[in-house]
Amino acid sequence: MTINIDKIPKDFTIGYYLSKSKLDKLKWVQFVELAKNKYNIKCVPIDIDSKDYPEKCPYDIIVHKLTDELSNPLKKENVSTVESIQSLVKHYPKLLQVDPLDNQKPVVDRNVLSNLLHRLNQLPEELNIKNPQFVVINEKQDSYQSILNENNIHFPVVCKPIQACGSTESHFMGIVFKEQDLHNFSLPLLVQQYVNHDSMIYKVFVIGDYLHVVHRKSMRNMDPNEKECITFDSQKPFPDSLLDPLFDGKPLNEPKLDILNIVSKDIQKNLGLSLFGFDVIVDSTTKKMAVVDVNYFPTYGGVQDFFSILLDHIIYTYQKNNM
Repeated sequence: MTINIDKIPKDFTIGYYLSKSKLDKLKWVQFVELAKNKYNIKCVPIDIDSKDYPEKCPYDIIVHKLTDELSNPLKKENVSTVESIQSLVKHYPKLLQVDPLDNQKPVVDRNVLSNLLHRLNQLPEELNIKNPQFVVINEKQDSYQSILNENNIHFPVVCKPIQACGSTESHFMGIVFKEQDLHNFSLPLLVQQYVNHDSMIYKVFVIGDYLHVVHRKSMRNMDPNEKECITFDSQKPFPDSLLDPLFDGKPLNEPKLDILNIVSKDIQKNLGLSLFGFDVIVDSTTKKMAVVDVNYFPTYGGVQDFFSILLDHIIYTYQKNNM
């Protein structure tokens, strides 16, 4: 990613929309200050309440995250915010977005996202990638065992709501060891094969061509003979029943960076996104890598110089499309 500092337009302006909680978590004011101090670039909030559009677009490029608003269309303010961004882009059709609103939509639906990730199984066999089998249960039945059998899924499984973000319920999950416990979850429900991964997850952060990996403690290996369902909130620390007390925190099977780069490019191609993170585990038995989640515009915890990299990526995106 190479930018031409001399060709940054005068009065170059980045418009942004992020929820208040996202602004606070990122400490976004530091990004605004960096843009001004480093390149004399204005970084201003998008006026989502205004319906008065000047002849010249007030922004050269915009960056926004609307996954929470897209996930919960029952809130009037969410609908209003999304419609405001859509109206802005429609009024200024040449206005660049990082990343386009329509491309954020698949990330909020775990069914759509799981189908997209399932395509990674079609990558060359030598990459050693095998994403877990999954099925979506939409209708209540006396037994779901036949559905699991048809999709080659066996216990234990992980159960996830279809909605991937935007509400407390979207983060309520469970590890299930017997069929009858599936009936305790609300439908529609995504049921995914649980993969033992030696208590380690790799969080991969992507900003265009830039990629950074951190490893974090994850759920323990599960014994298929266990019986008790384990429920948890994926946004909170795991309960002790999900953790291995003997785990020392050292990664055993780190995925190779060149393979992660290939996976990143494939996700970018399929989703049309440049700001995202994806979670990777490595099967403790087969040593195959699996991508188990994708998040749009995460907090990028552990990425040094994140704001500087993001700023250069935004400028690069503008220059790439205007030169």
